[in-house]
Amino acid sequence: MDRHYGVAVVTRTRYLVVVAAVMLFSLAIGIALGGGPLQGDLARAIDEPESSGEGPSSEEVALRESAEFDDQFVAALSDDVLAGTMSDRRVLLVALPGADEDTVAGVTEQVEAAGGMLSTTLWVDEELIDPTAKVLVRTLSSRLAKEDLPDFEIPKDTPVYEQVGTVLSRALLHNKNGGVALDDPARSVFQSFATAELVRGREPATRADSVVVIAPESAGGSQTATAQGTIVSALLTRMRAASNGVVLAGPRGSAGQGGLVAAVRSYGEAAESVSTVDTVDRRSGQIVAVLALAEQAADGVGHYGMGADADSAVPGSLTGD
Repeated sequence: MDRHYGVAVVTRTRYLVVVAAVMLFSLAIGIALGGGPLQGDLARAIDEPESSGEGPSSEEVALRESAEFDDQFVAALSDDVLAGTMSDRRVLLVALPGADEDTVAGVTEQVEAAGGMLSTTLWVDEELIDPTAKVLVRTLSSRLAKEDLPDFEIPKDTPVYEQVGTVLSRALLHNKNGGVALDDPARSVFQSFATAELVRGREPATRADSVVVIAPESAGGSQTATAQGTIVSALLTRMRAASNGVVLAGPRGSAGQGGLVAAVRSYGEAAESVSTVDTVDRRSGQIVAVLALAEQAADGVGHYGMGADADSAVPGSLTGD
């Protein structure tokens, strides 16, 4: 092997390891600031020192400044880390009820930095994943399957939300890299869900080949939250079967009790086919989400972040494992 080539490989590997280390540190600081004992009153004191009475301590300010520095450092290196990882890929971005708009914008930026193209961003209405609206979504998806997708066979005993996921996937997804143009049946399905106000967003011109789904913070351990976790897991399982990759990404709380990331990680078929990230409220977590999506295209599955049941903080492709 050419000596210079070997040096280049080693240099590149060291570079990625350094980036991974910085990302890990950034994630840890983010947890301290936003997901641990320093949240709440401390966060308000740092952001609003005049109205909080007693300002933050020098240690608290230093921690916040360290987090800001790490975010800037990761941002400066993100283009190199992501370069080409999503080339020729068409990505559908799905925001679940309660998803943070800034996080959605951040993930969009990282997808584009990786060379990916966005088909559209869909904002899901609460009713689509509300167990009390089961009759509505079953009726709609059954009608669409019969009238608009006559050549698209769905077994009669298919559970409701797997049927919904299958119908939506036929409209929005395809397993060909770069996606395919939206046809009339797909357009009819999309418009029907939009008219029923179950989703909102621009009608895509292309069915995407990959999906990033943004989850909100945990809704707690209520029965509704548990049911929603099962529903989302079923929907994402069908989306993965129809595409080249699905990643569910949420903030740290989404990996806790009642969180959607936690639900997918514990839902057999979804856990084995859909990747998850529980630090997407951090820039480093948004980069991890895109790397996890690229890994999915190679039939890889992983659960990343700092929450329960995470395999590791970042994909092995970043650390050379």
